[in-house]
Amino acid sequence: MVERLLDQYPRLCVDFSWIIYDVAICPDGKPQKEWVALTEKYSDRICLGSDLVTKFERLGMELQRYDVFLDELSDEARENICNRTAKRIYGRRKD
Repeated sequence: MVERLLDQYPRLCVDFSWIIYDVAICPDGKPQKEWVALTEKYSDRICLGSDLVTKFERLGMELQRYDVFLDELSDEARENICNRTAKRIYGRRKD
């Protein structure tokens, strides 16, 4: 479904977080090949998310759980979903 939506809507961006990550993308800590392939194909439209609200002291710990999945990606896809996509979507703060 995610691939179909990304194909159909070229400006759609998604994030991987919370339940979808634990249940579908990396169940039992094992990255699923079809999600790795999807991420490689659309890495410029995918971000990582944490779903943390007001508890940012846990942010590092929450994001660490993605390491096993990130290790399966190419350098370019990893950089896109960790940095470039969010910077493009949300913009950079001008200091």
